[in-house]
Amino acid sequence: MADDSATHRATSRSFDRRTALKSIGVAATLGTAGCLGGGGGGGDGDGNTLRIGQTLGLSGPVASLDEQNQKGVKTGLAYARDNGFNLQGDDAEIEHITYDNEGDPEKARQQARRLVDQDDVHVLLTGTGSTYGSAVAPVAHDEEVPFIPYSSYTPTIAELNSEWVFVPAPRITQYGKGFLELMALQSNPPQKVGVLKENTVVGEEMAPAMVEYADDRGFDFDVSIIDTYDRGKDMTSSLQKAQNANVDALANAGHYKGDVAVARGTIQQGMDLKAKMAGVSISLDVFLKDVKDAANGMVGYTGFHPGAKTPLSDELVGRYEQDNAVPGWHDGAGFTQTLLATETAKEAGSLDKQDIIDTLHDGIWPTPMGTLDFDMAGKPSGLNHLTVQVQGGDRELVYPIDQRTADDFIYPLSS
Repeated sequence: MADDSATHRATSRSFDRRTALKSIGVAATLGTAGCLGGGGGGGDGDGNTLRIGQTLGLSGPVASLDEQNQKGVKTGLAYARDNGFNLQGDDAEIEHITYDNEGDPEKARQQARRLVDQDDVHVLLTGTGSTYGSAVAPVAHDEEVPFIPYSSYTPTIAELNSEWVFVPAPRITQYGKGFLELMALQSNPPQKVGVLKENTVVGEEMAPAMVEYADDRGFDFDVSIIDTYDRGKDMTSSLQKAQNANVDALANAGHYKGDVAVARGTIQQGMDLKAKMAGVSISLDVFLKDVKDAANGMVGYTGFHPGAKTPLSDELVGRYEQDNAVPGWHDGAGFTQTLLATETAKEAGSLDKQDIIDTLHDGIWPTPMGTLDFDMAGKPSGLNHLTVQVQGGDRELVYPIDQRTADDFIYPLSS
């Protein structure tokens, strides 16, 4: 815990910066990304109002994901209010202040500073995306504000080693492990699993981790990286290399275009595959719509599934059913972020930021994403690691085995 002098320095620093920003007009630096809800900060007088600030990309490349995240956050706020949000027994309020960063990490960083310096928030959130979490984490660390991003636990966040950052999401290194475990369980497993590595953080973390995991587990099949490709480029050459390598299962360690190529291109090239895996797109409705029948049998990772036996999943699913909707991974993430912010303040009985992070570190938190426990650098344990497969246009939970929502796992694909 920071001593009194450190706390005083942080408070003085925030006040000086807030005054300076007002004098130059911080709003001008934010462009068109305006405040979407909640209004400005209430200052020190709002002693019973928890202010949660969030920057998320409601326009730009992750808009569809952050719309889901925002809905999950709003559902979490409703849950907190319905269950009597209070501080030491006194009724308290929750204010949620959001800004659209338009998918720009630099705007996300600027907005985080605005949320801290002008809106005086007690907790910071971001929407979907490791780049946004990595951009905002140093602000939260420097200003000593609890930060709960929906970002993977990136190398940037790990190197920060901050007690102020709490990441309820896995490292990308986890994404391919369930797929490999499923392959190992088959009576006629593949002989050679090929991995296509995108030249991004996703590929650089996920692809080598799959190879290393297979070696450590001693599987009776080979796992190797077949090709490295640039994000968004044509995938014909990479798929041809996989075909020439005679792989009978193929995984993409990358983003949307690579996932689409593995779904469609392998069929178009007549590749006889027993199994194939998408990198990060399996949870996207647009992926299923774009790829259609070619997605059938595709496997992928998720941190939340409505059929998983996790704490409060029934609560989340029930609230979505009232709107004839089904929550996905990013909805579950938003609900979890809000749950962590509100429950820790309630448990602490305080809006003091140090009290909030001490409570977060000390507690074990049941959420739809798993029963979470954070170390002093914000790394989580207890997360769900779920593997889903597209079956008949739906994402069915296929691993862990004891949580399956499908009657069976489609394998091999050619059967």
